[in-house]
Amino acid sequence: MRYLPPRSRAALPRAIRSLAARGALIALALGAGAGGADAQQTMVDEGTLLVTRRGAAAGRESFRIQRAQDANQLYLAKAELVYGDRKILPSLTADGNGAALLYQVVASQGGRRAEELRATARPGRLSVVRRTAQGESSKEYVVGPGAVVLDEEVFHQYGLLALTHQAGAVTVVVPRSGIQHSGRLEERGSESITVDGQQVAATRWSLSMPDGAHDVWMDARGRLLRVAIPAKGIVAVRDELPR
Repeated sequence: MRYLPPRSRAALPRAIRSLAARGALIALALGAGAGGADAQQTMVDEGTLLVTRRGAAAGRESFRIQRAQDANQLYLAKAELVYGDRKILPSLTADGNGAALLYQVVASQGGRRAEELRATARPGRLSVVRRTAQGESSKEYVVGPGAVVLDEEVFHQYGLLALTHQAGAVTVVVPRSGIQHSGRLEERGSESITVDGQQVAATRWSLSMPDGAHDVWMDARGRLLRVAIPAKGIVAVRDELPR
């Protein structure tokens, strides 16, 4: 590689420098999976959600959200979800504003791998490669700054959204479903909700989506307590209060 003197490096087009910076963040995200990376991370939230549909038990989601201790404010959100004989392992890396940088999912059924997905961000684009038993497919989304990733079967990601995003318009990509939405996040104020048989103060956030409101309740320290999607009859609530 040809060496560029300091003046030449400074003259690089802004788009290239932005792409290089984002590439460095993604490289950091990939490195976060290596042994010993936990020492460089701060735990933001960790717990288990009980998921119900129309009042019936549907599954469990064990999750953790960590933040890098450096100036990048990188977030890493991972989970293990179990729905009967199906298991979903999502891993989302986002910047300090919650915008998706890298999203990976492995899903299995009956102990056999059924799906793999990888979504990688670059300026103005989110590129997705999905592999199933039917083969491999790819799709590219045109997105503005701050686009977030959500999954219809994963709920801790709503906690990351409420933690990192300010109220206002938000672009939502749902890679496993192959769709993109324009939503709006609003703070609805303080409420008292029940978690693990106890009343607790919470702040409710509401994300407007084509199927109605997706509601999220957070505690005073920014930890996820509850998610509800009334149009689908889905409620995901923490099995015990955060410690």
